[in-house]
Amino acid sequence: MTANPDADTLYFGCPHWTVIDAIQPLEDEFGINVMTSLQAIAWESMRKTGVDDRIKGFGRLLSEF
Repeated sequence: MTANPDADTLYFGCPHWTVIDAIQPLEDEFGINVMTSLQAIAWESMRKTGVDDRIKGFGRLLSEF
């Protein structure tokens, strides 16, 4: 984060990277949002099918939106 101190989001674009367990710790440590493509796909799929559950422990996207 020292290279980009103004960054507000860390994005993992490859759905094959297994980073789901790292999302919450990274958000906690750096104080920024962490987004993965697979997380976004899962979130959108749930919302489109009427599932509005909040899931804690896997980042702000799944716990707050």
